[in-house]
Amino acid sequence: MPHSTTRNYDTILNLVEEGNNFDVIYLDFAKAFDKIDHGILSHKLKHLVIGGKVGTWINNFVNDRT
Repeated sequence: MPHSTTRNYDTILNLVEEGNNFDVIYLDFAKAFDKIDHGILSHKLKHLVIGGKVGTWINNFVNDRT
């Protein structure tokens, strides 16, 4: 398992053992970004003023994807 998955598993296991309630949502964005035109996405991000680390992360993620 990747490191973050193992860490999440340990956290969840500890919460269960302590009798706590929790919710977990795992999202896979890989295919979502494959289904849109990257130029349109970049334009909309700029139009919505989504920049900084989030904008950079999204642009780097879709850059050079087919």
